[in-house]
Amino acid sequence: MSRHNQSTQSNNNNSNSSNASGNSNNASTVQSSTSTQSSTFQNASQLPDVDQTAMCEYLELIQSEYSIERGKKESFENRAGIIMALIGALLVFILDKLAVTDVIKLCKDPLTFVVLMKIIVGFSAYIALILALFFLFLTITTSKQENYPIEQISFAYLAEARKEAIARIIINYRDIIVKHREHNEKRAFKYKTSLVLSFVSIGCFITFFIIK
Repeated sequence: MSRHNQSTQSNNNNSNSSNASGNSNNASTVQSSTSTQSSTFQNASQLPDVDQTAMCEYLELIQSEYSIERGKKESFENRAGIIMALIGALLVFILDKLAVTDVIKLCKDPLTFVVLMKIIVGFSAYIALILALFFLFLTITTSKQENYPIEQISFAYLAEARKEAIARIIINYRDIIVKHREHNEKRAFKYKTSLVLSFVSIGCFITFFIIK
């Protein structure tokens, strides 16, 4: 009986020690995250006065870059809309001069080199034009640009020191601009791809009628 009590007591001690170790780990995790945040605030608080730094200049620079990236987005969307309208008009013209049924009828003719080339070029004109419209659509519908997280503004932020507030705004704008540039690079690639495909389609259309 005494041995049973001793074993039960030892198990309880082991469980208590494991719980204590788990609590210590959780406490250390919370303490490390708290220390990270406090170190960030300490770094901001250790900054010199605003008048002795270039913080205001960097704030103006970062806001200017933000406006530039937003302007790029609107420029890509406007140009994509214009090119999309032109491609739509080109598609109507191609359908009038080169119907899809005409290309399909060539597949029933005796296969020669000229017929094969006209089939390839005819289908390529339509495929390239459809892909150009698809990439233009992607240019316009790329994920929206991030904005400044105004929902994070609180009374605590309004009461903090000016240098810490400016530092926080600069860092937030920096992160937003990095994301804006990534989105604009994707838009540029899709827009250029749509232009190349549009020229390929026009070239295939012209080549179809040149081939005798």
